[in-house]
Parts: sequence; C-alpha cells; structure tokens
Amino acid sequence: MRLGLTLGYSGAQMQLDVERIREAERLGYHIVWTAESYGSDAATPLAWLGALTGRIKLGTGIMQIPARSPANTAMTAMTLDQLSGGRMVLGLGMSGPQVVEGWHGVAYGKPLLRTREYVAICRAIFAASLRANVDSIVDSIDNSAFDSALGGAFHAVFLWTDQSSIIHDPLFVQVFCFVDA
Repeated sequence: MRLGLTLGYSGAQMQLDVERIREAERLGYHIVWTAESYGSDAATPLAWLGALTGRIKLGTGIMQIPARSPANTAMTAMTLDQLSGGRMVLGLGMSGPQVVEGWHGVAYGKPLLRTREYVAICRAIFAASLRANVDSIVDSIDNSAFDSALGGAFHAVFLWTDQSSIIHDPLFVQVFCFVDA
C-alpha cells in the first residue's frame, strides 16, 4: 500500500505546510498532491515543494484542462519532472462548469471529447524524443474535433525536449465530469 498526502487548493491565500510535507516524506509517503480551482494553480506549489524535498513524488490532482493548452501543460509537467529528478505525476481533469465558465471564461462544451483529445496531445508530446510537430499530432486526431474543442484553428508548434521519466510515469485523468446530453 502507498500513502499520499492531498493538499487541496488554497484559494485566494497561498499556504503550504512544508513541515507536514517533509514529515510525510520522512515517514515514507509516496506522493503529495496539489489541486487548483479559484486562486492558486497546481504546478507552482509543486515546484516549491520539489526544491524542498528529495524523494516524495509530486502530483497534480488535478490540473484543469480548460486553464491551459495541452502543449503548455506538457511543457510544465516535463519541466517539473526534470527539475525534481523524475518525481512529477500529472493529473488532469475538466473541473466543473462553474469554474470553467465562471473563472476561465470558456464554454464547458463536450468534456469527454475535450479530455480525450487533450490527453492524446500531451501523450504525443511526452513520447517525442527530440521534436514534436503538433500539426502531425492534430492530423492523427481529426482537426475539426480538435478545433472545436479548443475554440479555433491550431498552427504548427515545435517543441524541443529530452526524454524524461514522465514518459514512463502514469498520466492520471479525472473520470468524473459533466457529460453533454
């Protein structure tokens, strides 16, 4: 059995109980999870904790899909993974309509389709050893569905990355979401 510590999201005032997290690491906890909703994001606290810890895995539970492009999410996850020595675990999800539409200002749309496409793009970027041409990734998914899910045409983007341990770690996806009828 593996133990994890969930920090949740902070809201308007960011606070991390670093001593509690260090104690969890000392006791052998496997992972510490951060979240995001209104206020703080999930990635920045993990960067801070990655610098203050040495073994505990660093997980997002969850990074919101509507909050950033899949390429930005992949770059953030790969950067955290490399800076932390391979400890990053990426958790993704749609959140709820109130946060998506009220906070991020985008239509909630078709959450299952959007999640499927987003995860496919992230995985393709993680799997690239030197360059990922997003045009070829999008072509393999279906441009029309991709364009409608992200709200516009997508142009070629080139990313440079070294192989990272995040490729071998699981990608967690929030399975509870509101589905269009």
